[in-house]
Amino acid sequence: MKALWCVSLVGAALPLLAQEAGVEAVSENPKTLQWNGGGDFRVRQEIYDRLPGTVGNISKYNNYFRMRGRLFGEVKNEDFTLYARVVDEFREYVRDMGHRYGKTPGELVLDNLYLDLNNTLWDRVDWRIGRQDLGYGKGRVIWEGNPMDGSRSFASDAVRATVKFDDKNTLDVFGLYNSDKTFSLGRAQPYGGGDYLPLNCLEPWAEGLAEWGGGLYFKSKQWDALPFELYYIYANKSTYHLLNGTKMQGRQLSTWGLRAMPQITDTLSAEIEAATQYGEKDSGAVVGGQMGYAGLTYKMPLESTFQPYSTLSVLYMSGDRNRGTGRMGDTESDRAWDPLWARYTFFESEMYVYRGIYGVGYWSNLIYPSLTLGCKFETSQGRHEIFTQGGPMFAAVRDVVPTAPSSTMGGGDGSLYGWFWRARYDFPLLTGLIKGDDKKHGKLFGHITAEILEPGDYCTSSKTAYFLRWEVSIAF
Repeated sequence: MKALWCVSLVGAALPLLAQEAGVEAVSENPKTLQWNGGGDFRVRQEIYDRLPGTVGNISKYNNYFRMRGRLFGEVKNEDFTLYARVVDEFREYVRDMGHRYGKTPGELVLDNLYLDLNNTLWDRVDWRIGRQDLGYGKGRVIWEGNPMDGSRSFASDAVRATVKFDDKNTLDVFGLYNSDKTFSLGRAQPYGGGDYLPLNCLEPWAEGLAEWGGGLYFKSKQWDALPFELYYIYANKSTYHLLNGTKMQGRQLSTWGLRAMPQITDTLSAEIEAATQYGEKDSGAVVGGQMGYAGLTYKMPLESTFQPYSTLSVLYMSGDRNRGTGRMGDTESDRAWDPLWARYTFFESEMYVYRGIYGVGYWSNLIYPSLTLGCKFETSQGRHEIFTQGGPMFAAVRDVVPTAPSSTMGGGDGSLYGWFWRARYDFPLLTGLIKGDDKKHGKLFGHITAEILEPGDYCTSSKTAYFLRWEVSIAF
């Protein structure tokens, strides 16, 4: 409870400081130190039921509140920035599956702590060193460094150097290391026992997984009509243990990819991303896969604050009919797509559509064509966005349960995961609650979202799965 009190007390004091000092001290001399501080507090209620899992298993009814508080502070001038942020997320349950994951008061975690060094090496290289939110593109290969704790933290322990060739071309060179543990104050009891809330794992509640790697990420806006990105990423995943003590082998793999965003006309644009990967397990068995995305977006040519749009897209991730068990000594190859550090809801879904089949947030073996219809519009309080998205989800291949080859992973006898539909509305509520130069401070905003999955013949279950959430946040 002490960690929660600390967040509350400091959170109460910072808005007063912001009102008095305008949040940020501003100086005309770029060499003079400036400071900035603030935070945010988010309340969510999430309700879901009947999410499909391995071999016909489905989740039971869950209804709970998630409260996340974050505080940040920074010191900077034109040459450097030192930034720190702490976070505590805890839950209160109305009804759950029988465990109390992340119950009050949670644990205070060092979410970000990094140093920026600007314009080094002949003004060509910027550095970011330390725990940071590391993401690229639309997040299909790198975005979430700690997938097990949901949206509490997205951080990776990393070093990143951005080489600036000119105003339109940059190259990021980075290395990262992510463990399943972190420094924290307090204790959040996880499901299945243990003395900490795991940050990083593949199988639910597995322990001991460490992931490290690095890569090159080139971004170019040389041609206004065809910005593009090229990347190479190396990933190394250590051995780890399941909850029952079974030891799982690690793997190493390399990923090459291309992302392009052509602007076809004033109203028509596209996005294309393709990647391939190759490597091996500790046993020497081959691993690798392919990922592809293609989307076409139309925005109506209206010169107003009302901006409707539509996107037709398809997402592909390769699968493998028999990918093996992954246990020590397993020599079965695995040609399914490995999502690297993108084990989160990067294609607009909060629902674990095939929950627990491949692991926590482990998106693989999927073909998903979808249509999105939405609009953005402005009011005196800020920008609103509402959209709906849906389509059929297919398994790229009909895969089998490694320990029971006569049964498919989803339990059914087909390749259709199901028909998936989602709607979301993001909206501002109030602005200007705290005086300051930064418009983000003193802003109250929220969203509501609903998702439905009608299971197909890939799943044994025929019961409709759903996910509901509302959220309100304040930034100060």
